[in-house]
Amino acid sequence: MIAVRMRNKGEGFGIQGIEPDVSFRQKYPALVLHSDHVRKLARIWKACEQRCPAEVTPLIDTVPLLSFHARVVRISLALLCLFLASCAAPSPKPYQVEKPRPLPIALDKNFEFRKTKEYFLDPMPPRITAQTDASVSFERYYRAYGAITALDQHQLFGTYFDFFWVARRNADVRIRLEYRQEKLHIFVQAREAFYPHARGHHRTEFAVIGDDYFDDGRVIAWRALLIVNGRIVATTRSYLWE
Repeated sequence: MIAVRMRNKGEGFGIQGIEPDVSFRQKYPALVLHSDHVRKLARIWKACEQRCPAEVTPLIDTVPLLSFHARVVRISLALLCLFLASCAAPSPKPYQVEKPRPLPIALDKNFEFRKTKEYFLDPMPPRITAQTDASVSFERYYRAYGAITALDQHQLFGTYFDFFWVARRNADVRIRLEYRQEKLHIFVQAREAFYPHARGHHRTEFAVIGDDYFDDGRVIAWRALLIVNGRIVATTRSYLWE
């Protein structure tokens, strides 16, 4: 058994002359958190001056430059959030490249694919048992969310690609997905998305779904490229790409 003795906080310190200093904004913490603490502290300041003017130490926020109120803070934060949301640029929409031409390779360490995620939404749902992990079915539910009718679901079946990449310097970047499908054999198709001034981390999604999937089959091989000034600066590919 361990016995612990708790000191009475009302008692003074045993050593005379040693007293803790009041930390910044800690003398009246309950009042500082008040929505209009400036006026309350001003009244406390005046009361202390009347009772013991020789022992009064300067308080905080007693001489405010601007009036403070919680409502002002809430409105300011709301306006800031709206401003930041308006500054966020929408993700570029991928487009089909009719005749993709080969490009020279000039790899640059300032551009890099960090992660690639590929998911196939099969028209035939997988068999799920009680032992199946919930994360297995989550991606399918996520991709098919909002598809009510059979036609809606038909337009969502196929292959999804998510590419996470980074540009460590400012540049106009085109990200290209080149891919082959089952029924088209060695025929190569391409899709691109353009990012002006693309410094930073980005996520680009390509989807070969709907009629593209049912007419030409599943994607069997693919290659992703980052293109700057007509040159390939970074690349990643599937195992079956030649």
